[in-house]
Amino acid sequence: MKTHSDLFLDDLVALDSPSLGWTGVVNRLEKRGWKNLGSGWYSAVFTRDGCPYVFKIVLRPDPNYDAYTSWLERVGCRMVPRLRKHFPAIKCLGKTRHDHVVYRLEKLRPSKDPTVHPREVRDRWDPWARRMGRRFNLHADLHGRNYMFRGGTVVLTDPFG
Repeated sequence: MKTHSDLFLDDLVALDSPSLGWTGVVNRLEKRGWKNLGSGWYSAVFTRDGCPYVFKIVLRPDPNYDAYTSWLERVGCRMVPRLRKHFPAIKCLGKTRHDHVVYRLEKLRPSKDPTVHPREVRDRWDPWARRMGRRFNLHADLHGRNYMFRGGTVVLTDPFG
């Protein structure tokens, strides 16, 4: 039996055509039962009922997200649990033939009001993102759509833009 990851990649590869354009790919994924949870400047996120993950497709090169996910892969497994819990479980599934990078992430809960930062984000994670941004020459971009929640725990999903 195929996994959700296999099904998503099969559907995406079948639609990975430059003639469709991005809107055409999104529409066809939706017709195949995938729900578009949202999109941004660089990517779009999909899931389907019963699937324990979300799939993020990076549409155009995003050096900030690449740097963040590479850092998570290198350092994440060595983090102490009290820090690790603030970062998403993520796995790069590879690239499509048109160089769209596909990631599988755990499902998280979005912020109820993305315009209001909880004190923990403002006092702890904004300064962390700025420090890390300076260290790796990245722009800190921690707003209400770039962090989510696992239970009551803040999870930094895309802190650099």
